[in-house]
Amino acid sequence: MQYLHKQEPTLECFPAELVQHIFRCLCARDLIVVGKVCKNFYSIQQEETVWKSLFQTKWPILYGAVIGAQSRWDFSSLGSRMFLFYIDTVVVPSHWLYLKREKDEDSQGWIKQKHIKRTKVEQTKSTRDDDMRDDTSESDKLKEYRKEERKKKRIEMTQMEIHCTVQLMKMYPTKLQLQQEVCYVLRRLCYQPLESSNADANQKYIALEDGIPLIFDLMKENQNHAALQMEATAALINLALNDLNKETIAQLGGIPLIVQCMRGFPDDVPILQFCCSVLWNLSCNENNKVLIAKEGAIELIINAMNTHKQEAKLQAKACGALRNIGRNHESNRNAIIHHNGIEAILATVKTHQLVPNIQCEAFRTLYNIGRNISDLVLINEGVQLIIDAMQIHRDDANVQYESCMALAGLSYKENRDLTNGGIQLVMRAMVNHSSNVEIQKIGAAYWLISH
Repeated sequence: MQYLHKQEPTLECFPAELVQHIFRCLCARDLIVVGKVCKNFYSIQQEETVWKSLFQTKWPILYGAVIGAQSRWDFSSLGSRMFLFYIDTVVVPSHWLYLKREKDEDSQGWIKQKHIKRTKVEQTKSTRDDDMRDDTSESDKLKEYRKEERKKKRIEMTQMEIHCTVQLMKMYPTKLQLQQEVCYVLRRLCYQPLESSNADANQKYIALEDGIPLIFDLMKENQNHAALQMEATAALINLALNDLNKETIAQLGGIPLIVQCMRGFPDDVPILQFCCSVLWNLSCNENNKVLIAKEGAIELIINAMNTHKQEAKLQAKACGALRNIGRNHESNRNAIIHHNGIEAILATVKTHQLVPNIQCEAFRTLYNIGRNISDLVLINEGVQLIIDAMQIHRDDANVQYESCMALAGLSYKENRDLTNGGIQLVMRAMVNHSSNVEIQKIGAAYWLISH
């Protein structure tokens, strides 16, 4: 008698949806290995949803940071998968191991099952004890306690995930593509509009984990690597939003590195734009203004404006940087004028006459620096450009307000008479924007001066 031996089912026999669900429970390293088994597994392993689910489950804080507005993160790219592969190799400190265990369990669905069972028991118990509850204050306290515990746990999880991200910079300094992705993740963790994370707290955590000096080491050792320099400076933009980090960046020699980056890539618009943004944020600190000017950043910013006149974003960031560098600093304002900064700003106003936000940035800078201008030809040219902008953008309250302020800056010294039709336009702005308090204030001041 022949016995028919049934072939035992293998994973290949399962539907693709089920295999995909199983793959989501693996770590990045195992996911890459299993993709080498056969073509079918490889095609499932290449699915973007598999990697996205893996990242969301195992690194929820990082996931919330990189998935959001204006994110370039793509789970089908090699860089994102490389990041996930290497971050799994980081050894988590013992005091955070319980967080990692819970995440690993959650990835296998155990936590969800436990939660369902627990909620069923609690619902049964609550129906029994419903009549016995006379005081609701205890339940309110319990809710508050649980809320605080969840908040505390989220903070610890954020610290752990930031620690693991920064550790990648220490562990793999020669893997430059990985370092680019790490810099991008750090940048996103500090991104202010993110609702899923506390950007200000993240900026502090990254600094405490020595993220700033590690970024500087990358910039020093890879001065000719444009993509890495760009991601490093982009990360510094958001890190420099924190006041303490502004001082740390300057103390660790960050300003000379940023200036050197501008010198090394004079034709790379994104790098110049990011460098101007970093200097803009750093120059909010009064001591940093002196260091920035000392390193020759003012001349480099103006050169970038003259070389790339058509680049709107670069012009806006450069104007913002010059404004902050010159604010409340007489010698810096004079240095900007000496290096033909006013001509560069007026050229920006002309070139981007129809772009409201650039007009606003340029006029804010003219307001701060205008009081130091002594060349009447430049002053008259500036006044005419401001009047033209007020006529073109008569319905834009921001342009009207900044135009009025720029006129005030240019007419500050020696009671210069710069009316030239400007007063009439200011009065018209008051009428068109009667609900704007700031425009009404500056309009009233102009009226008093003119009378």
